[in-house]
Amino acid sequence: MLDQAMLWAETNPSQMSVLLTTGLVVLYFMQYHTQRQQSLLLDRQTNLSELEYQPSLQLKEWTPDENNLQLTLHNAGRGRAHRVQLIFDGWVGAVSDLNSDEWDFRSVRYLPKEGRNQQYEQPEILQAGETETFEIRVGLDRRIDDDPAEREVISLTQITNNIIEQEGGEPLFTLQLRLRAWNAQGAVAFDSTFWRGQTRLDSPQDFETIVQNAENISVGLSADDRQHLPTLDE
Repeated sequence: MLDQAMLWAETNPSQMSVLLTTGLVVLYFMQYHTQRQQSLLLDRQTNLSELEYQPSLQLKEWTPDENNLQLTLHNAGRGRAHRVQLIFDGWVGAVSDLNSDEWDFRSVRYLPKEGRNQQYEQPEILQAGETETFEIRVGLDRRIDDDPAEREVISLTQITNNIIEQEGGEPLFTLQLRLRAWNAQGAVAFDSTFWRGQTRLDSPQDFETIVQNAENISVGLSADDRQHLPTLDE
């Protein structure tokens, strides 16, 4: 049988070349398919591992104090929460869509842990299972003499005073507070609005007064988010 095959190959070199080429192509595609399946399996395992070690923030409590905000966060996930931020958005006048990004002003600031110097904010890390209290002055950042290391915070008292002077009367004012944090891979792992209120500005108001006087507006969170992000009344 082997002798006949060798004799056929010697007498039919062109056909033998075609068979060898076809065999090599088949082997190549089999190898490619195997490597592709292994790559997909590795990606799936990596994604599952990343999901397993994601941070999961829970807002235990938050307290306004004049123009300051103190909040206690717990990381219930298995991964570290990086670059924990407070975002507050403000709208003046009637707002057609509170879920849009067409706000009148926005402040994005890293949350410093309680007792840290707020003038030089640094990204904080909340370890898995850790509970930490953060304290921040609510307002808009403004650089002093274009020096990034020298900044001041324009308080909500100043902001609302400027709004009243510019708009006149008792302008409608809406304020929204959000939390955001990243995972170890550099992707946003948490981004939720935890309070949104609307009030009439009959006089300049600090953050605490706005929270006390404002009508609480539903933020449209999921049931899990509402459980983890309670309002002041809960």
